[in-house]
Amino acid sequence: MRNNFFIVFSIIIKKKTDIHLNIKKMMVPTKDRIKKTKDIILHDAHEFDKEINNFKSIYTKKRELKTLKSGNNDITRVFVDFDKLLFPYLCKSLKTTSHVTNITFAYEYLDFMIIYQFAKVLAVNTSIKIICMENQMIRDRGALLMAIALKNNSTVETINMKNISIYPHGFNCISEALCTNSSIKNLDMSDNGYMFPTKDYEYELKFTETLKLNSTIESINFSDCRISDINMCMLSEGLKYNSTIKNIILHHNEIGDDGFIEFARKLRTNSSIQKLNLCNNNIGDRGLIELSEALISNPSININDLDISYNKITNESMLKLRDALWFNTSIKKIDITHNCINSKGIDIIVDVLITNRTIECFYFANSPFQSLENKSGQKLVKILENNFSLKKMMNDECGIDYYTRDTLKALLNRNYDLSKQQINSI
Repeated sequence: MRNNFFIVFSIIIKKKTDIHLNIKKMMVPTKDRIKKTKDIILHDAHEFDKEINNFKSIYTKKRELKTLKSGNNDITRVFVDFDKLLFPYLCKSLKTTSHVTNITFAYEYLDFMIIYQFAKVLAVNTSIKIICMENQMIRDRGALLMAIALKNNSTVETINMKNISIYPHGFNCISEALCTNSSIKNLDMSDNGYMFPTKDYEYELKFTETLKLNSTIESINFSDCRISDINMCMLSEGLKYNSTIKNIILHHNEIGDDGFIEFARKLRTNSSIQKLNLCNNNIGDRGLIELSEALISNPSININDLDISYNKITNESMLKLRDALWFNTSIKKIDITHNCINSKGIDIIVDVLITNRTIECFYFANSPFQSLENKSGQKLVKILENNFSLKKMMNDECGIDYYTRDTLKALLNRNYDLSKQQINSI
């Protein structure tokens, strides 16, 4: 019975364009199941005898890796999840193949030699566009190798390095590579809590230079990286010279008013950013007032998705934000939920819906503290009767009576149906 696990390879899984190089033990599939799909999963032999593992299992996996090298143009994505003895054979195939565009490393610790071999692949491969190394503990040594590879690569467009346990030195190596790289568009380095320099480190933040020199990066995700006000000021300095970044995701950090004020000032000269997520930071009224003034002073600011929920904003900045939204014609979605805003502050901010016809999603009452009184709910009903652009507004925890809540939902559904009809008529 044991032999069935490593001699027979299964062809199950999700997409016809994926090849899964897996070592997970699983039952032998039926013939019908094998016929339906082209994905390949190579079986694990870790629970078997060492002799069997080193002979039959590896021989079988090597034989199936030839499928990738033979020019099967249906295969575009490779999931790497097997022992390092087989990785050289995969690398040999990737050096010659021209149709694999996505490499995903999963559930396996990447040691130094594996990263070294993969870096050599990137130096010659011209088809790989997406690399996912999420949750791989490559640390600074691995980051250095990947940096060398990215300097010489001109095809990779998306790289996911979430939670790879790197420190400022490793981050600076990646940043230096991105200064000269001309292909990376999407960079995800979230959940690396020690990546940005602190007072204990003497490293400078070289990603500032990356923002100044790189002309291809469109999206950065540095969420949950313990970014401080000092780090935010450094990033903002680079942003002043950048004209390509569209999405900035910085949620779950330690950004306060000082760092955000510097960022908002640099935003006055920027017209490329479209999505800004600063959820779950320490931003207060001073920071939001500075952002509001930037929106007023520069009508060309093109932000259409703004998330500043879970911060420390109060009623004090609502007047300034309302004025900014009166002038702004780009923001379509804004989230200020779970702040220190009560019904008085909400009464101020909803006035913008009287004249603003670009906001489609406005979230401002999702917590018991940010609740609406019935009087405010009735005011919203009157506003929405003449507003046909707003489609989403709040959830059920808004403090108003059921009748008013149902009326608001009906008006929002009306707007949604109207927009759907307009799209269908085009």
